[in-house]
Amino acid sequence: MVWFFLTRSDALRADNGCRSGSFCGRWVSTLACILILAVVCPVIAQELRVDDSAGGESVERRDSGKEQEDRRRRDDDAQLTSARRLIHHFDFDEREDGNLESTPKFWIPFEGDSFPRYATGAFDDEVGYEDPPSLRLQTQGRNAAYRYNGLDTEVDTRSEYLIVAWVRGEHLEHARAALSAYYMDHNREPIVETQVFSELVGGDPEDMSWHRVELYLPVGPRRSATIGVTAWVVQPEVWDQRPREKRHIDAFDVEAGAWIDDIRIFRLPRVLMRTNAPGNVIGAEQGAALFVSVVDSSDTEVQARLTVEDFEGQVVADRPLPLHSEISESPIRIPLAGFEDGLYRARVWVSARGVTLAQRILVFAKIHWAEGDKSLGNRAFGISLAVESATPPQLNLAMLRKLNVGAVKIPVWSGSQNIPDLVDAGEGMDAMLYGLLKARVSITGVLAGPPASHMRSAGAYSVSLLTLLSEKVELWDKELVRVFAPYSSVFTSWQIGSDEDVDLAVDPQRWVIADRVRQAMAELNTAMRLTVPGTVSWFPEEQPPGENKVSYVIEDFIQPDYIGDHLAAYRDAGWPLTSAYLKMSSDPMEGVDLDVRLGEWCKRLIMTRHAGVETIYVPQVWHTRYGPEGAVTEPDPEFLILHTVIRTLGESTPAGDVYVAPGVTALAFEHEDEVVLALWDQSAGDWTRKHTIQLGGRAHEVIDMWGLRRPIELAIDGRHIIELSRNPVFVRGVEKWMLTLRTLLTFTPNPVAYTIGTHQHRLSLVNPHRVPLAGSIELGVPEEWSIVPRIFRFSVPAGETFEKRLEVQFPRNETAGERQLMVEADIEAERRFRFKIPLTIRLGSDDLEVWGVTFTEGDKLIVLHSMTNHTNESLNLKSTTAAPGRVRQNRKILDFLPGQTMTFEYHFPRASQLHGREIRLNLREINGSRIHNIVTIAE
Repeated sequence: MVWFFLTRSDALRADNGCRSGSFCGRWVSTLACILILAVVCPVIAQELRVDDSAGGESVERRDSGKEQEDRRRRDDDAQLTSARRLIHHFDFDEREDGNLESTPKFWIPFEGDSFPRYATGAFDDEVGYEDPPSLRLQTQGRNAAYRYNGLDTEVDTRSEYLIVAWVRGEHLEHARAALSAYYMDHNREPIVETQVFSELVGGDPEDMSWHRVELYLPVGPRRSATIGVTAWVVQPEVWDQRPREKRHIDAFDVEAGAWIDDIRIFRLPRVLMRTNAPGNVIGAEQGAALFVSVVDSSDTEVQARLTVEDFEGQVVADRPLPLHSEISESPIRIPLAGFEDGLYRARVWVSARGVTLAQRILVFAKIHWAEGDKSLGNRAFGISLAVESATPPQLNLAMLRKLNVGAVKIPVWSGSQNIPDLVDAGEGMDAMLYGLLKARVSITGVLAGPPASHMRSAGAYSVSLLTLLSEKVELWDKELVRVFAPYSSVFTSWQIGSDEDVDLAVDPQRWVIADRVRQAMAELNTAMRLTVPGTVSWFPEEQPPGENKVSYVIEDFIQPDYIGDHLAAYRDAGWPLTSAYLKMSSDPMEGVDLDVRLGEWCKRLIMTRHAGVETIYVPQVWHTRYGPEGAVTEPDPEFLILHTVIRTLGESTPAGDVYVAPGVTALAFEHEDEVVLALWDQSAGDWTRKHTIQLGGRAHEVIDMWGLRRPIELAIDGRHIIELSRNPVFVRGVEKWMLTLRTLLTFTPNPVAYTIGTHQHRLSLVNPHRVPLAGSIELGVPEEWSIVPRIFRFSVPAGETFEKRLEVQFPRNETAGERQLMVEADIEAERRFRFKIPLTIRLGSDDLEVWGVTFTEGDKLIVLHSMTNHTNESLNLKSTTAAPGRVRQNRKILDFLPGQTMTFEYHFPRASQLHGREIRLNLREINGSRIHNIVTIAE
């Protein structure tokens, strides 16, 4: 007897109608095998492979949550039965039908060395899920499997099917139990490509509870006639194909088995949903639509409905769907032209008599995509394709084009036994590379790990990439040449190690390894650019990397506000900021919703770009899953955000920051004669705040991080009113001369000398515009300060500077620190503009450094008044300390020498009464004009 199997990757994804439990995501890619009895075990093992945690699953299922879930699912089964969807029920109660044999009708065993005859299956008249009997499999230390190949499971090729069963393990510590289902043709031969497997049951030998398992069969081929079912109990040699440690010996369960009962097969409607855009990313092209088809031929009470929700969960479309009786009928076309930019979730529900029969979910994106846009990819941003990505190469190319990225990293060595290297990936990969070259995209080949052939030959004893490349060149140079020779003219650079390899990023040997690889490559190409991963989480090494380039890995725990500081440390040490890899958080932040987390990721993109990195790489921002409709590629939320950032900032260069208000970040990016502003208000909390700023006549809309545009409200004086939240927004079309004018407006000298009397300063205004500027300026100063003149007019030709002399005075008790001088300007150019520009001035003296410290000792408050003389002369000063409700204390400081530091200590009783109160510290020059006041809080 010959038995055929063929697997399908992720065929049971739960978010696409899968009901097969935790095993959904563990399928290997398409693998066709003929399973003769002697070789059946290894192939089944690939289908039944699970994580290390599998052994604990049964224990977790015995809690009350499992009982509630089982109860709910029993109700679902009963409803499906009442909805006339049950086509067959294996209850194994066949004695009254005349079956006096030990096995159920049409259930036959596997035979051979891997499935010996003493590993049996038979009725158990004492045990059953709802009622006995049941089918019991016993392993006797080996594997047992029985399959049904009768005719009672006849199918309709227009329908999909759900198989539900109950499984109870018996001493399954090492072995596992499972079910599989598949279509059979009219000759009762399995149709190999349709087989699916359930989750595994077992891992806890004390667990004797019943477990509900599910299998989902999409529409089968036209030759499908019946459904076949196989019950399995298999040892670790079959289900667990993970690499073994050295001298590992598999343990077997001898007295183990399983009961299988109440196998129900339900017929479901066929539901398909798709868009007409590659990767389900819909641009501005005409005819964008959603296509939905619901097929059910035998039930007049079936109803179908489509809803579409935006990212915030708001329903933007809700409509009933007609049913088709044949698969060949044209699907319903739902236009999407009126949808705003953003991410959407489409959902189809199919029900009958109040029972949900099926549902499908499809995620798609709507983006602004100007038709006929032939701009080249933008080199400021790039994508690092995932090694384990299941997305077909042609769809990867389509997604890269829609993002308009100008750089991509492609794994050439996979570092995996099961994933082929680039040279073995097939013609589709070559076509993708040709398309990238045609679009002038910069391609980096990544040695993500050891070659796949090396990983397979090493088995359980594989080594890391760094260890492999440290060994003799003869052990790896042939594999290097094998991939380097055909692609040396395709890749502009090569990277040693994945950006996700944290150990390699901090290993000092990576520079030595880079030199070894360069020497091996030099025989074929002398102009090599090699990149190695590095991390900005550590201080830079003393010596820059020389001719090697560095991909700076920015960990997800580095806050956006500090990314620039981390990168600046490397730039200041002489390291070039050629590229950075921005990691994504794999786990949701505790207590933080998805919208906030994505907003933080958007800020990280902006901050990294503003730090001056030439190319920012991010992980692949789309995924591919498998379901009834086959492979489905969908955008992740980050796709929309990255698309927006590239479209708004991609062609711009960093240009400083702009003050708007406390708590507001406003980063400028220049492009030709315009500026793009990225803004957010960290102080807004969960709400929004309005801010008014002059941006010029060409700024007319705000773009949020999803790409959605909205007009900007204008104030009466022509300034722009922008509503900001914690999430970034972008404003394009800001006139460059306006931001330059703000940047070049200066108050000098600064700081203001801390002396008694009138201080002479000047305000300088540079005209960066192409036309003369004229108007008036009004100065706003801190309360009790005096500035003369406060209001004056000005006129300044294009490219020249206007200066106004000012006299400044402040009260003698003013404390040191920063103050704000508000410059309100009415300017006439092509039209009238009104500006409010804050200037920070510092009150203090560079020649006298003063600070204060307070602490408690017993019931005494101790105040330390410290100072350093940075002048070139001796000073005579008087130090005074004042505490609320206490007598002032003072000391004279005579002959305070240049460069000298002195500290005076003051004691105040009843410290508890002063905690949290202000303590004023004053210095005044004896027979001189210097003064210095500071305030500290009693701790």
